[in-house]
Amino acid sequence: MSDNNFCYYFAYGSNVLERRFRLQILGGSDEFNGISLPEQPSFSDTTLYYQDEEPLKHRFNGWKIFFARKSPIWENKGMAFVEKSANDMDYILGRLYKVTEQQLNELQIKVGNSIAIYGVKEKLPLRFNGLDIFTLTCKNRINANCPCSPAQSFKQTILDGLVETGWTVNEIGSYKRYLV
Repeated sequence: MSDNNFCYYFAYGSNVLERRFRLQILGGSDEFNGISLPEQPSFSDTTLYYQDEEPLKHRFNGWKIFFARKSPIWENKGMAFVEKSANDMDYILGRLYKVTEQQLNELQIKVGNSIAIYGVKEKLPLRFNGLDIFTLTCKNRINANCPCSPAQSFKQTILDGLVETGWTVNEIGSYKRYLV
């Protein structure tokens, strides 16, 4: 496979926790902070291309996280999305995973049970190791049935993923104000 088929996926929601992201690729079921996730199908390519890399944390300035829609998995509470912000002081924290373009396309359909929910594959303004970085979000906030607070179990999964990725206690403490 040529490098042109690889990219990085920037995870900012529950997929920032590697165990959750691994479940997306490999399929199966699991429990996260008291929430049982139903059996999931695997991707057509189940190779974990990121597994030989240390967790890759990244911060994007001028972006913000918001919660909208209602997820049946997360107690019918808000799902995480990101959008560009008019305030350059806003930011999102997350993790980079090396994936194939095919895996990113399958993830886009899988995370929202349809492409309509995470319908935008946003190319972020940076490359890493010569590869583009993409994230998944909704088309616009107006169509996302805003706002809808996230479940505590969902927030905790995000926080667990940030810790696992190597964000410091102070960095995570400052970021918690965005997770409402």
